[in-house]
Amino acid sequence: MFHKLLYLLLAILPLSLVSVVTAGDLVTIKDSEAVDHIGEEVEVRGIVSEVVTYEKGVPEWDIIKGDAIITLGERYPRQSFNVAVRPETEFVYSGSLLRSLEGKEIGVRANSD
Repeated sequence: MFHKLLYLLLAILPLSLVSVVTAGDLVTIKDSEAVDHIGEEVEVRGIVSEVVTYEKGVPEWDIIKGDAIITLGERYPRQSFNVAVRPETEFVYSGSLLRSLEGKEIGVRANSD
């Protein structure tokens, strides 16, 4: 399971995320604090409240067909942080791996813009 989660985290590209968190000197923040760290590279940790896969794109939100959005914190529209998983990450869509993250804490490396 650890390897699947690691692969998932490597594949996660939120609307403004770049890669998975590795042990290091990153500052770790709660998802609710992300708004105070825009432009900084940090580890954002939070509980997955919702996973949604989009059958159609939503251009005004930079969402393309097949994107999965992982919501941290409260559910939409009161979420504090979103993570986008692009459809080209094929192994993620081979089952209910993303949905199995609901209720679990995850951490991602973020550079929020």
